[in-house]
Amino acid sequence: MRLGARGAGGHTPQLSGANCECDDQVWRIDVGMSYGVLNRPVQVLEITKRLEDQETVVRVMGLPLESESLEDSAMQL
Repeated sequence: MRLGARGAGGHTPQLSGANCECDDQVWRIDVGMSYGVLNRPVQVLEITKRLEDQETVVRVMGLPLESESLEDSAMQL
C-alpha cells in the first residue's frame, strides 16, 4: 500500500492518545498537549519502511497517557 493513501488529522483531542480508524488508513493525532487545551503528554507518529521487506511500520511514541504502559505501540501496515 502506498504511504500517500493514508491520512492524519488533528483538532479533535483524543483522550486515549493517538489512534487510527478506517482500516488503519486515518490516524487521529491530536492529543491535546497544549497547556491551553488539555496539557497532555507529547506523542509523535513515526512512519517508516523496514529495509528488509519495505513494509510500512507506524509507531506512536512519547510519554504514556494515564491509561497506557511505557512501551511504544507499533503497527505493521
